[in-house]
Amino acid sequence: MAADYPKIYIVKPGDTLVSIAVMFYEDGSLWHIIAKANNLDVSRSLTPGMQLIIPDPDQDD
Repeated sequence: MAADYPKIYIVKPGDTLVSIAVMFYEDGSLWHIIAKANNLDVSRSLTPGMQLIIPDPDQDD
C-alpha cells in the first residue's frame, strides 16, 4: 500500500484537515500527519486551490 503514497490533494471550499484525513485515511484524528507533511500551523486556514501532500499514514514518526 505504501506505493500509493504520497498523494497530492487540491483543497476545495469547505475542506478541513480533519475532513481530508477522513477522506484519505478514514480517520479524522490523523489530520496532524497531513499538517506536519505540509508544515501547516493548526491555526492556519486551508485555502481552496492549495496543494497538499498526503503522506503514508504508516510512515508517521
